[in-house]
Amino acid sequence: MRTGDATTWIRDWASAGAPAPIATGVDQYDIQMVSDAIPALATTEGIYEVELRATDRLARTTTIARCFELHLRAPPLHFQKPGQGAPDPDPVPVDHAYRLESLDLMPGALFGAVAQRLLNDNATGASVLDADVSNGTASTVYLEVEVTRPGIVYAGQSFALRNFGTTTTTNIDCTDPGDGSPVPALCNGPSSGPVYVSPPPTEVSISGLSFPVKVFELDGGLRPATEVPCTVCGNGDRWKFALPPRPVSAGAALPPRRFKVMTMIGPVSVLWPSDGNFPAVAPFSDTALNGIPFTGRISPGSDGCTAHSIRTLPDGTRLDTCTRVAHITPYRALTAIHLRTLASMSSTYATAPTSMAMPSNVFSRNESPFVWDRTEGPLP
Repeated sequence: MRTGDATTWIRDWASAGAPAPIATGVDQYDIQMVSDAIPALATTEGIYEVELRATDRLARTTTIARCFELHLRAPPLHFQKPGQGAPDPDPVPVDHAYRLESLDLMPGALFGAVAQRLLNDNATGASVLDADVSNGTASTVYLEVEVTRPGIVYAGQSFALRNFGTTTTTNIDCTDPGDGSPVPALCNGPSSGPVYVSPPPTEVSISGLSFPVKVFELDGGLRPATEVPCTVCGNGDRWKFALPPRPVSAGAALPPRRFKVMTMIGPVSVLWPSDGNFPAVAPFSDTALNGIPFTGRISPGSDGCTAHSIRTLPDGTRLDTCTRVAHITPYRALTAIHLRTLASMSSTYATAPTSMAMPSNVFSRNESPFVWDRTEGPLP
């Protein structure tokens, strides 16, 4: 194999084997240039030179050389349109929990992912464009995804600051000792904190938002199950993944491995339930406070007495007993959330036979401008 001016001999002289006569005085030799015999053919691009040497009965030797330039190509992947039934009888579903449309502020089966997917600094993102792909070959295929993201994303949110209270019965002496020392702090009423609802969402434009790519191998029910780690993660807008080959069991090939390639949006810090009057910082969570589900964060609460029993003794001494204590917990909850784009986005998928080879076999998928609006569900 030639590299610049140097030649590296990969295989020494080997017999061409027994010939097959094809005509009078004419023999044919089967000389295979395959990766089974020359492994470099499967992994290394370059100019390969082959020398053929023949010796006649008088021991006269003639050598001729031929060369070829090898460009590696990846085994083909099968890209499937969402919902496509033929030629694949089992279309890969597009309704999965990683999609942006699956996120909701309403309580329910999928409630609990808005903060995880979009709000926090380490948010995993939510898919806005999917490509379903299967690897039915016996080789690992290296997939490169290049994202063309919309220049501007518009976002808006509104939120509320609320208080949740719980009470317990108690028997705490709140009588003034008369010597200037304070009574227990619980004897004072709890601090409820602010109650505030932000104005309706006002859109702001965001540029430079990240659009990460994730790949999940699908389970037997064709749902995203196991994440395929990226080999190149977000180098600009390029991502690379090694898609493993079709498995083999007891010498028999099993069904192709199926994957869902997701171009995602997030995290989006503009969606934090925060403004100039009531700033907040991550982390946020999807949680519940005494059965009330919400997306946001809980602030430290305060305790205080809300019911007193006052009794005066015959000598005029005034006894004060706290009979009920309230615990007030302020919390910040998103009440509406909004994302949209004016421009479409696209992802381009290309394959390569090795991690270092140049990708080819380009396939593209576009997503039209999207609008996503969610509002908080009714409180219990």
